[in-house]
Amino acid sequence: MLAGLGIDCCQSDRMARALGRFGPRLLQRVLTATEQTQRHWDGAALAKRWAQKEAVAKALGTGIGARLSFQDITITHDAHGAPLCAVRSRPGKVLVSVTDEAGVATAVAVWEHA
Repeated sequence: MLAGLGIDCCQSDRMARALGRFGPRLLQRVLTATEQTQRHWDGAALAKRWAQKEAVAKALGTGIGARLSFQDITITHDAHGAPLCAVRSRPGKVLVSVTDEAGVATAVAVWEHA
């Protein structure tokens, strides 16, 4: 059963500027240890991940804050490159999709709960 839907957009140049300013501290705040080792993180890649995590948080009805952090959400990929989402301490399944065009990453997430 559909329990929640979330969407978010993030500008790649905004993330590139933030990376230039905060560097590894930003990556440690936004990415889990697993995610940090997945790839080289530039502004475009980080914008996609940020948008995905924000969309997931919105689908769960909490947003990022006291009840749910970036560290509670891990995005990996299956063998075909499709994103897989795991959310710590949350029931159900979260499906997520992301795209980017003209410097803007857009993600949508659906939370399914029995």
